[in-house]
Amino acid sequence: MVNKDIFEIELSWEFMTPMEKALWITTLALHSRDPDAGMGAADAAVTRLRSVAEVRSHRPEPDEEAARAGIQMEFDEFAVWYPLEYRIRHRFDRNYKELNPGTIREAYDRYARNRVDLY
Repeated sequence: MVNKDIFEIELSWEFMTPMEKALWITTLALHSRDPDAGMGAADAAVTRLRSVAEVRSHRPEPDEEAARAGIQMEFDEFAVWYPLEYRIRHRFDRNYKELNPGTIREAYDRYARNRVDLY
């Protein structure tokens, strides 16, 4: 039987990223016949995923991805789109911070340079 408090399990679940949730529930299902109903294996799998998270390949930043796609945006349009795309992409990062106008301008400058470089 599971020795964990149901509230502890629920709290852990709420703090997991979507990838961690998918891994945890899949591992739990695969080890459901274990004495602890798969909880130990599921927790270990998530712990392992977190340990390699920094060395996994990452998607390019939104400004670089837009430049590679050849999308033309003026700064006004970029200033609306970029913070939303950045938040969607990084909302589960442990060091996530909201962007300020200077950061958005720097991202636009990178986007503009990359567009020219990739042209």
